[in-house]
Amino acid sequence: MSSHAGIEITPEQVAALQALVGAPYDTRDVRPGFHCWGLFREVQRILGRGDLPEFEIAQMSARAQARAFATAAERRRWTRVPAPVQGCAVLMGRRDVPIHIGCYLKLGPLPGDIGILHAAKPAATFDNLSHLEFAGWRMIAFLTRA
Repeated sequence: MSSHAGIEITPEQVAALQALVGAPYDTRDVRPGFHCWGLFREVQRILGRGDLPEFEIAQMSARAQARAFATAAERRRWTRVPAPVQGCAVLMGRRDVPIHIGCYLKLGPLPGDIGILHAAKPAATFDNLSHLEFAGWRMIAFLTRA
């Protein structure tokens, strides 16, 4: 089992999470594809926290996505934390407003086993924080469910 911040992840969960890498990006969140919120929901389901609502982003502009991240009812259930913990939400923005979400995971003991699983065109990837910052995600915030 992998553990971080008191949350245990079984080898079966690690395998299920790793299998999501490479899933195609789909703005409609239709399997086998995911949009960012759909992938986050699937990760939370695998982690045993599967009661997140669906969210439609197919026709949303970046501005509408930012507004939705800030005002959605689900958002009130999450609290910002100063450092990432296993399974936390990672909100990302190109500027100072979040328009994208991923999930922080520690899947094993090596540095390459720690990263953010997120869905963006063309496919779901598992990236470390340095890579996300290099890719232009300037605003990164960590949130846990209250």
